[in-house]
Amino acid sequence: MGFREKDYLIQRLEEAARAVARILGFKDAGKPDEARAELERSARSLIGVGMDPLGRVDVGTAVGLLRSRLAVECYAQLLDAQAELEENGDALRERAKQVRDQGQ
Repeated sequence: MGFREKDYLIQRLEEAARAVARILGFKDAGKPDEARAELERSARSLIGVGMDPLGRVDVGTAVGLLRSRLAVECYAQLLDAQAELEENGDALRERAKQVRDQGQ
């Protein structure tokens, strides 16, 4: 992997981390609607599709649609953030784990 490729990967992962921080910032500020909207915007920006369509298919199909480890990791991070927005986010946390496992 060349330097440019590594730089791109690092930039995308940093972008994902910033998106999660924004989402959780809205949550902490008591703005759940804004948090969910940011989650959807971030998903479209980072992985090219919203969270809802990926959530409607099984994990294997979602991982296959994403087609890169980077997109898979971004999706898993967004699932973790989404879990924080839900009262019982255990199923989303488990899905994030499965996504990471299948995306390796």
